[in-house]
Amino acid sequence: MIKGIITSLMFVDSIQESRDFYCRLFNIEPFEEDKLFCSFKFANTYFNLHLADEKSPKSRGGTVVYLHVEDIDVFIDNAKLLDMKIYRGPLIVEEIGRTICQLEDPFGNIIGIEG
Repeated sequence: MIKGIITSLMFVDSIQESRDFYCRLFNIEPFEEDKLFCSFKFANTYFNLHLADEKSPKSRGGTVVYLHVEDIDVFIDNAKLLDMKIYRGPLIVEEIGRTICQLEDPFGNIIGIEG
């Protein structure tokens, strides 16, 4: 039986640059880190950065993780101040009563937000 999603893994070109960026975006410090890896923890979920390689290259699109945020408009405004761009949305999903949006970080990675 699946209990839920516990970890998201994003492959990046630079751990340090990505780490610094996501510290500013999330306004938290990493839960764990080393030169090849960086992990942020939100409640019981981990958002991990890992150095891209030939088996797991950095990619754009494909599977997108959606982070649940308190105020999607405030999050988007803050993300834009950090040079993120709206990739898709915002889109109101009436069936669940929420708004979703995909954002592109300055390094070409895509994350989703939902609020």
